[in-house]
Amino acid sequence: MTVNAKLQVNYFTILLLLIYCGLVLIGYKTGIQHDHTYYLKIWELDAEGINPYSIRNPYGPVNILIGKLIMFDPIAPKLFMLVNFGLSLTIFITFFKNRFYKLRAILLFLILIPFNPLFFYISVVYGLNDTLISTLVLYSIIFKLRNKLILSAFMLSIATLLKIYVLFLVPIFMLTNHKIDKKFISTFLSVFLPANAISFLVYGYQYIFGLIDNATRPSSLLSPIDSLKILFTDGILFNSNNLILDLIEIFVYLLQIVNPLLVFLIVLYLYRLFHLKKIDWLESSTVVLLVLLTFYKVVHPQFFLVFIILLVFVLYQGGARFRKIFFIFSPIILFLAFFQIIYSNSYLAGDLASFLYLYGGFLFFPLSIYCLNRYRKEIFSKVTN
Repeated sequence: MTVNAKLQVNYFTILLLLIYCGLVLIGYKTGIQHDHTYYLKIWELDAEGINPYSIRNPYGPVNILIGKLIMFDPIAPKLFMLVNFGLSLTIFITFFKNRFYKLRAILLFLILIPFNPLFFYISVVYGLNDTLISTLVLYSIIFKLRNKLILSAFMLSIATLLKIYVLFLVPIFMLTNHKIDKKFISTFLSVFLPANAISFLVYGYQYIFGLIDNATRPSSLLSPIDSLKILFTDGILFNSNNLILDLIEIFVYLLQIVNPLLVFLIVLYLYRLFHLKKIDWLESSTVVLLVLLTFYKVVHPQFFLVFIILLVFVLYQGGARFRKIFFIFSPIILFLAFFQIIYSNSYLAGDLASFLYLYGGFLFFPLSIYCLNRYRKEIFSKVTN
């Protein structure tokens, strides 16, 4: 890298830090809202010595630890997560410094993360804990790329102890040269298992109920099952005792019950398929996570922060194959950005916001299937043939 290129990377790093200082200020000014208000209820119970799992609490013990910061200020946990995410992005730039001497690479990064409406609302305005999960997964990927597997496993275990869905990345991250790395899995389990055991001893059976919350709760937002439920069971378009409609309604409810098992089997099949075909772990984890979010019944925009982080790593790893994978899945990023703008400004969007809120799953699901099918035809088939 030339001297001028190094200077440009340094200038960009400083620019990013300045941008994040502004975003942290916006985060402070926007205060506590959205799901963060519910986090605060959980944290206040803990501060009062009451079991924080005595109310609905689908978050792991790390969320309780973050909540200890409210002793300084109720908004402190939000700022803590936002600042750490900003720092992780500067580390990302340092790691890929050979990529950031071109203006195109810089602008694309800014559009994908700090200026992405999804990140802006989820992390800056709402302060959701998926922000910290993205930070931890980012660190885990960097450590794995540097072959520091103990640190990679540690970061991933902490992320899993915040929200359990990160667990689906573990079977892929634990592979090194397509073989199970004993160092990685032993480190992960040595953190994950004792932390859950201690949490169970402290909080009782209610802690277990919290862990399985997403498996038992009804479908939501970007799931096509939720759109089906609204369409056929809530009387929005149909309100009769017609036998066919009743059968459809029964089918929708049964689909919600069996959905976790079906998704688990689908993801299990993909684990085996990618392993047999020796697909790169970064590519595999990106696709598996998207499949999980496409077919699972509980789908919210914030879950896609990790997916975008994985996709950004795929892009900046370089190579024609990875770049093509990024552009195949880029329509999903555009859709999520559009959805988040409308969702977060529903008072301006009116009927469109109502439609997306009720039937967003009918738009996201076919788009994701289209992208996954393109990946299968243009990328995956070339490896398997």
